[in-house]
Formats: sequence, structure tokens, C-alpha cells
Amino acid sequence: MMTVADTVRTRAGSKEAVAVVKRASGAEEVSRSVQDIEGTVWPALAADTTYLVRTVHQLRQVPIGELGTEDLRIMLSQHVGTATVLPRALDRLQADPLVAGDYYPGDLLLAVLRCAPDAWTGEAELLDKARGIAHHADAMIYNLDGAHVPELRRLITEFLSGRPEFDPGQTH
Repeated sequence: MMTVADTVRTRAGSKEAVAVVKRASGAEEVSRSVQDIEGTVWPALAADTTYLVRTVHQLRQVPIGELGTEDLRIMLSQHVGTATVLPRALDRLQADPLVAGDYYPGDLLLAVLRCAPDAWTGEAELLDKARGIAHHADAMIYNLDGAHVPELRRLITEFLSGRPEFDPGQTH
């Protein structure tokens, strides 16, 4: 499956078009956008660009502190600016582990749990925070109904197991 980041990389003509950066820290970062922090401006969009690609393109230019729950879910689901938006998503989840974007309770948590394993590499503090959130969500999830609940339960269990072979994109 091609993500928005893959689409933009392809249109830009090279993988180097999207910078890989480690998470920036500090309170001043919330006033900066993913684009500013990564230091990479994506190429102009084609006229026939999809709604999702246009949305992600726009969200990369929004200050981190202004991104809403749904914005964070979209960015993480599309693997765009993960190192930059993941800490913000975890802050939001710490306040409410089952916070909902536009779809259902727990959709932001689902996006976090599906982050590639390399998103956690060298980020022990973030990983510990995410595990605490997952534990809290695990205790709350039994109050939820919906088609997404089994998938959310499975991802929480696999995330908490800490198995190195955990593939967040895998579905059963």
C-alpha cells in the first residue's frame, strides 16, 4: 500500500525529497510545522491530487501546536512527520487514551500503535509513555463497541508484548 509520503517521494523524483529527522524537542517546537522542522518543502501538487494527499500536504505546514486529534491521526496513518507528531499524539492520548478523531474512539491510538518499529528506535521515553497509555487503554477498551475494537485489542496486546517481530501494519 502506498502512503501519502510515498506518493510525494515518487512525484519528487527521489527518496531524498523527504527528510528523515529525529524528534525536535522544546516548547518552541509547537509553533513550528513539520515542514519547518524537517526543513523540506514538498513539491507543488498536481491538479488531480487526491483529497488525502492535499490534506497531508497542508497539514505539514500547520504549526504542531495547532494540529487536532484527526490531524495527528492522518499524519501518523500516512507515515508523514512521525518523529515530529508522535510526541504530540502521545500527549493527547495521555489525557484520553481513547480520544477520537473523525472515526471512532481509539482511532488516534490505533494510528500510534501502527507506527513502524523504527519510530520507537532510540526513543525509550516515548516508548515508555506509549506503553503506559496502552495499559490504560487496555483497561478502558472493554467499555467500547464497534468493528474496530478487536483490531485495537490485538494491537494493544502485541504492542505491550514488546515482540521485536511486531508488524503494526499486519492485519488478521
